[in-house]
Amino acid sequence: MKAIHALLAAGIISLFAMGCEKKKESSTIIIPRQTVAKPSDTIAWMQRSDTTITFSWLHNNYRVHVLREAVDSLPLAKDEIGNRYYDNAVHVSITRNDGSTFFERKLTKKSFADLLTDEMKQTGALLGFVFDGVENDVVRFAGSVGSPDQQSDTYVPFLMLVDRDGHVSIKRDTDLDMHNQAADTATVDNDQQDDEQDDGV
Repeated sequence: MKAIHALLAAGIISLFAMGCEKKKESSTIIIPRQTVAKPSDTIAWMQRSDTTITFSWLHNNYRVHVLREAVDSLPLAKDEIGNRYYDNAVHVSITRNDGSTFFERKLTKKSFADLLTDEMKQTGALLGFVFDGVENDVVRFAGSVGSPDQQSDTYVPFLMLVDRDGHVSIKRDTDLDMHNQAADTATVDNDQQDDEQDDGV
């Protein structure tokens, strides 16, 4: 009889011990290891953009052509993770109804350097550049320089204005700018040559 009691007691102790072990296991919190995104080894680029628009200005018809394409000779741009991208160059021209050229310019990120922070000058890319219409005697273009990652909202929007004499002025687009990153206005001399040699374009 004592042997039976001893066996029962041993069984109860074993069950109690197993119950304690299970409780300890259930209270253990396992935190999965977070993976850190690594930059790609390949160099990406934005899709080529080529648009032509006819518009009326100063009682005449004009045609504006804007071509944006990646250029492998420019310094590479980078996103927040460190992925590398080919920067873009933009070729913009305005021609008269008779086919003669009124305005023509090749632009890179360096063309808008006075509006950019040092970091944006180093890592940003020339993102977009489009014809934005006519206001009084001025032809407007809108563009931006920023992170080449399409998911990013880090950018500096700007306006480029061309007057009836072909003079150019560049200013930050305050209607879109939420980052307050740089100076308000920059002026480009009409006689200034493109920075093609410096930029490798």
